[in-house]
Amino acid sequence: LAAFASVPTESLGQWSLSILSSTSVLRASERSLARRLTLAASMVGALLLAFGAYVVLAARRAALARERLVSAERLARLHERTERTLDHIPTGVLTLMADQKVASANRVLRERAPGVAFPCALSDVLPDAPRPVVDRLAGLLARAIASQQVQSLVGERLALFGSEGQYSVYAVPLGSAFDDARALLVFEDVSEVR
Repeated sequence: LAAFASVPTESLGQWSLSILSSTSVLRASERSLARRLTLAASMVGALLLAFGAYVVLAARRAALARERLVSAERLARLHERTERTLDHIPTGVLTLMADQKVASANRVLRERAPGVAFPCALSDVLPDAPRPVVDRLAGLLARAIASQQVQSLVGERLALFGSEGQYSVYAVPLGSAFDDARALLVFEDVSEVR
């Protein structure tokens, strides 16, 4: 391949410049340039694919986060509604964990044992109950959790809150569907009914 160009000079007049080049060198340059362009295009394509995948994953994560937030709000409303319901019933209700620690109490029992911090021992919620009564309730709970059936004491004379009265006590197993709660202990004062 030859290329000619005229080069004017001030003192020597016009000169001709010729450039001779082998086509094999040009073809090698062309191939090298084509390889570089192909590599660059591949890299740009890979970056675009990665960005597209990131956008799709980010959109899915955002949708999952929104769903979890809605579920958490529903669960919080349900929890609040359940607590309000339990606080307005006249019977005492304790929620107990697997180790028989009291996780929570409704308003009736919180008023009878003010200042108790949860989780706590059953004897902390029933400070005026004699030790044999607390042990009997703990045994009732253990049987309910082990058998997964409601265990009860109906119309028993118990000194739970300082003075003796007649109570029906129900130990209700909750199974493993709940996070840490394993049973409910329900106290119903039946003294007036008797």
